[in-house]
Amino acid sequence: MSLILKPISPNLPEKRNNEKTAGIFLYLFFSLANCFMQTGDAEIIPEVVNEPEAAVPEEPINPVFSRIGSDGVVIAQEKVWYLEEFDSLGRPIAGTYWENGSIVRHISWEYEGEDQQAETKTEKTNAGEIKTAYDFSGKTLFVIETNTKGDIIKKTSYEYAGNHLPAKTVVEDENETITTLTKYNDDDSVSEKWIYRNDELVISYFYKNEDDWTETIYLNNAPILIVEYENGIRKKGTR
Repeated sequence: MSLILKPISPNLPEKRNNEKTAGIFLYLFFSLANCFMQTGDAEIIPEVVNEPEAAVPEEPINPVFSRIGSDGVVIAQEKVWYLEEFDSLGRPIAGTYWENGSIVRHISWEYEGEDQQAETKTEKTNAGEIKTAYDFSGKTLFVIETNTKGDIIKKTSYEYAGNHLPAKTVVEDENETITTLTKYNDDDSVSEKWIYRNDELVISYFYKNEDDWTETIYLNNAPILIVEYENGIRKKGTR
């Protein structure tokens, strides 16, 4: 609880002697002591005149509970909980999300031997499942999304350049396949990017730097529009 003490008015009549003032002080002192005996951790908050915005709330906003141990981690708010369980090597093997008392997502990790880097991560929800595979260094190899019937609705795969940046990304769904090829400079900045839809070139980018580049639109694998950008602003387009 919080106790607000108001200062005694300085305008008391002179005829009020020191004995009466001392009595008031003792009354406040023992009242305050009684509050501490009842609450143990009571907090005294002085009243701030004409500054209501400075008031301290008695209860924290969005209180969070957390615990970490050798067997896992728990993080909780009023309506949302997350539990992550560790194996004997301290690696996460299972994670569970609750909202309003119901499980909304379950996550599991699988490993090769005693490696600390997971080989796969699987997330299950009421909508289906998402499975992610990693290489030995933790780079994503592919992500497969399936519905509740087990049908693949989307697959994304990655290939990497020598600098560990994605050189090829392929996104497949039931309607189309989008392939992105990316080349890099020695400083890992992007130099070229080519995008294909169902193996047909649709757009390309050539970068002078991150602010200046040329964008080319294609139809039937032939350029139909070239647009130049300078300082991130389109300057001109030619057909």
